[in-house]
Amino acid sequence: MDDSVYDCPDAHEELKPRMDTGEDIYANVTVYRRPLQDSPVVQKSGRLKLAVVCLALLCAVLLAATIGMGVTSTSERAALQNQICNLERTIKLYRVNISLDRDTAHPLLLVSPDLKQVRRSQTKQNYTESPKRFVDTIAVLGAEGFSSGKFYYEVQVSGKISWTLGVVRESITRNGSFLLKPSDGFWGIWLRYSRGNKIYESTRKYIDVEHEPETVGVFVDYKAGNVSFYDADTWKELCSYRGADFREKIYPYFNPYSVFGGKNSAPLIIQTPNLCQKQ
Repeated sequence: MDDSVYDCPDAHEELKPRMDTGEDIYANVTVYRRPLQDSPVVQKSGRLKLAVVCLALLCAVLLAATIGMGVTSTSERAALQNQICNLERTIKLYRVNISLDRDTAHPLLLVSPDLKQVRRSQTKQNYTESPKRFVDTIAVLGAEGFSSGKFYYEVQVSGKISWTLGVVRESITRNGSFLLKPSDGFWGIWLRYSRGNKIYESTRKYIDVEHEPETVGVFVDYKAGNVSFYDADTWKELCSYRGADFREKIYPYFNPYSVFGGKNSAPLIIQTPNLCQKQ
């Protein structure tokens, strides 16, 4: 039974759990938009007057906002920045040095010599047989597992249009498929590309992303059962799982996903988090 609580600040629409495959699961999704209609009471002349009034009000608001920003002291803005920075620094104190475990990598994944990057390959790699290796799911795990404490790491996702990140139980299925949901031992977030659209999701929700993250931060509190994902550049929380029952050792999970004709050939890159500089 899945007892996790999902907390995605900008999420909407409940989803069925997905498998981490290369299929376009949105190929048959149609978006319907209801056209807006003017009220019959509003005549052309009335609409013109209304537009002029609205424009004047908008200018007034913008002017007031500009003046307000000028009145706001530099020290107040610095104090707000420091509050955000304090939260960021607190979490980043738990930063860990993550490397990839090549023995878990699916043969269609190319892992860099320094074990910090992974990209999708067009040809199978000549990896040695290993019971830890993913056979069906095109993914790779971090080399170090965690069964206590807190940890934080960052993954560069810039230049990509599809990927999957998260943490999984050590017992996650290697020779077979699994659903992207906690009851199958997965806690994560992913981006998918379909018909020219980028779609961010977690296990049960679409996630509205105002600015696409170039780097995703992953913070885990093992004892509390919390997994949180952040835009590491703006420090905006993308999604969180609360009260997860890990039960066993968990590992960072990476899937760079399909190449899409070269549009998604950039690698996922594990990078060392930098501490925020206070004002």
